[in-house]
Amino acid sequence: MPLHAVSRAIRAAAAWLKTPAGGVAALIFATFLARLLFASALGLGIDESYMVAAGRKLQLSYFDHPPVAWWMARAAAYLTGSESPVVVRLPFIALFAVTTFLMYRLTSALFGPEAGLSAAVVLNLAPLFGISSGSWVLPDGPLLVALLGAAVCLVPALRSEGRAAGWWLGTGMCAGLALCSKYSALLTIIGAAGFLLTESVSRRWLARPQPYAAGLVALAVFLPVLIWNAENGWVSFLFQAGRAEGGFHPFGPVATLAGAAAFLLPWIWAPLVVSGCLALRRGPMDRQRWPAQQRSCSLGYGPLWSCPAV
Repeated sequence: MPLHAVSRAIRAAAAWLKTPAGGVAALIFATFLARLLFASALGLGIDESYMVAAGRKLQLSYFDHPPVAWWMARAAAYLTGSESPVVVRLPFIALFAVTTFLMYRLTSALFGPEAGLSAAVVLNLAPLFGISSGSWVLPDGPLLVALLGAAVCLVPALRSEGRAAGWWLGTGMCAGLALCSKYSALLTIIGAAGFLLTESVSRRWLARPQPYAAGLVALAVFLPVLIWNAENGWVSFLFQAGRAEGGFHPFGPVATLAGAAAFLLPWIWAPLVVSGCLALRRGPMDRQRWPAQQRSCSLGYGPLWSCPAV
């Protein structure tokens, strides 16, 4: 290749990296390498070791959580013949690269590419997501990517004036995968339903079959978990429901908010609280931000999911 062509290609690549799309590509590449180094240097934690060991026996679901995270760790170990930390964590690291991209796509669709890049950066800077969900063998990694996948499909489904069957089915499939990752996905689904009920433009879809078809798809994907629980006395559901028992604790909400601030870092958490309050004050009239506030109310991660980026 002539030297001038190489120089022109380098200049074009440098110019592209200055765009939001180029910036998020560089972010994904850099954080992927960083997480690989991190995964190689740190041994498996207690929860990770438990999941890797229990996942050696493939089942439709498991006592603690639905099966996706267990299957991912088992597949990596089976294909490589190794259960070393970097091997079993690799699917989760790769999945978080997809999560970062989906965060960029979702926010770009709602608020523009620059906001999309900012959202992707903030996602990676939050320790709870950039470190634990982004690299450890835990259900949160597949949960996040599936929830974002559902939101990325839902936006064009709601904006479409046609039937948009493909986007609705994609929403249902991703919602089902989220439920197969962690039961708390149900709260986000409830938040999405709350948005459809309270936002006047989107409410029209409740008179059409597409949202109900998406719900059936989600249920079909989640069916293995229901079968396993039915065969085992609904033990997983009972265990998770039992964790909510213990009575009323006056300082429980304060502890929850303090924990969120610590996990996200206060300088990330505080602006997200402000974003949530603004979305709540504007209400359903602000169609772009109202669904995020609905997810905030349903998830319990209020400050994070109130961010317009989510």
